[in-house]
Amino acid sequence: MSIPPRLRSRIFLALCSFAALSLILAACSDDEEAPAPTATSAPAPTATRPAATQPPAATQPPAATQPPAATQPPVQPVSNNQPNSVVINLRPQNNSGQDGTATLTARGEQTEVVLNLRPGAAGVAQPVHIHTGTCDRLGGVEYPLTNITDGRSTTMVNAPLSVLRLGRNSINAHRSAQEVSVYTSCGEIPESWTVTLAAQNNSGQSGTAVLTASSATQTEVNLSITAGATGVAQPVHIHDGSCATLGGVKYPLTSISNGSSVTTVNVSLAAIRTGAFAINAHKSAQEVSVYVACGGIPGAMVIDLTPAANAGSDGQNGYALLVGKGDQTEVSVSLRGGPVANAQPIHIHNGTCATLGSVRYPLTTLASGKSTTTVNATLASLQTGAFAINAHKSAQEVSTYTACGNIPGSGSAPAATATAAPPAPTAAPPAGGASVDSAIQNFRLANVSVPVGGTVKWTNRDSAPHTATTKGDAPVRFNSGTLNQNQSFSFTFTRAGTYNIFCEFHPNMEATVTVGGASPASNSVPGYDYN
Repeated sequence: MSIPPRLRSRIFLALCSFAALSLILAACSDDEEAPAPTATSAPAPTATRPAATQPPAATQPPAATQPPAATQPPVQPVSNNQPNSVVINLRPQNNSGQDGTATLTARGEQTEVVLNLRPGAAGVAQPVHIHTGTCDRLGGVEYPLTNITDGRSTTMVNAPLSVLRLGRNSINAHRSAQEVSVYTSCGEIPESWTVTLAAQNNSGQSGTAVLTASSATQTEVNLSITAGATGVAQPVHIHDGSCATLGGVKYPLTSISNGSSVTTVNVSLAAIRTGAFAINAHKSAQEVSVYVACGGIPGAMVIDLTPAANAGSDGQNGYALLVGKGDQTEVSVSLRGGPVANAQPIHIHNGTCATLGSVRYPLTTLASGKSTTTVNATLASLQTGAFAINAHKSAQEVSTYTACGNIPGSGSAPAATATAAPPAPTAAPPAGGASVDSAIQNFRLANVSVPVGGTVKWTNRDSAPHTATTKGDAPVRFNSGTLNQNQSFSFTFTRAGTYNIFCEFHPNMEATVTVGGASPASNSVPGYDYN
């Protein structure tokens, strides 16, 4: 069939119009669809950002929120999220403006100490040490650290982290080697104990609880155990008694969620570690009668051992750690300095360091300054205030005492024992006109007795500088000036009386020189006579 020309033309025009309309619609469709990716892609990042940032937020709160909380307690601010690492805050001293942190990380039998402070003067090396005592009452240097340069210092210390966390040490920084008496930053290393939690009733849930002194009256309890049922909160408490004979709840803790719990309890750590408490976890609030994990908090105490009277250059420093083990007590001793190379007898004596009695419990002989003994006595029976731990120079020189420390009664705070100043060693008086050598050692000055005309020679055996300086009430005043390590100063006493001396760099270092006999004309060292 043939199509008339007029109709063919109309059909052709219609087809062209349809083709043009299709092109227009396609173009419009492209224009309308182009914003669609923009519209959908813009919300996409917004929608996915919370999901991307939530996981870190979920894992960071313990670390991220603790530092602000750690600055609130008046004593020993600390972040302690894992037993193998601790971060302490170093506070500015003497308006230095140098605050910062020290990170202590366990490296086997050593500890890595990394300091990060606001820099002091550019290019000036700042001495820094781990001392015994607290920032308010610093003792001797126990572990020297690498000098701080531009606010940074890293040192590997030959002591395990558990030893540094016995609550007896502080980190202290100085302005410079020339101004070592000016302290710029200090922070106490808080006491911390780890309690092992054993699984109960075939729960499969075991782990640890780290107890850290967050202040003088508060304790942080950080639990980490195998997670229980997903999403189930597990009640946990500090109970009276032991895991075998649990008593009532003494201190409720934050319920365990996914194996973790952190609580600050309003009680000192010393009051918790008496051996009278246990940490116990339950299956759930609905099945609170089902115990899933438990660990006894052992009774424990730390005693500072300081140079014995008249020890002289044989004097030693260290500590004894006493941990209750039921009817027995484990006694671990660590000493440094003096005759540490010897095999040294050591005992628990009746009496005190000032009035030692007979041996009550012999301890394992010290080898390289170390000893561990299990004594057949409860910790409570030793905490009566009637015993002291005393070390001897050697089996051949057992009459020479090198270090001693009193075991305080249970009513005494171990911290007081750690910071209490022991009697200063006393040098035997020489014959008239003779001289006495007096070592300035372990941040201690010795008491000395000399006759009129006697001479005392002070020699600094510490790495830190010291002075031997009289106080204002001395019959004749003198000042040694700065004595660096192994430097000496001598003074001849020509006037009888009592001379109270101290170290200008460390004012808590004090001693007495007693001068007896007739009192001839005054004599003093030129440049040091203050009369």
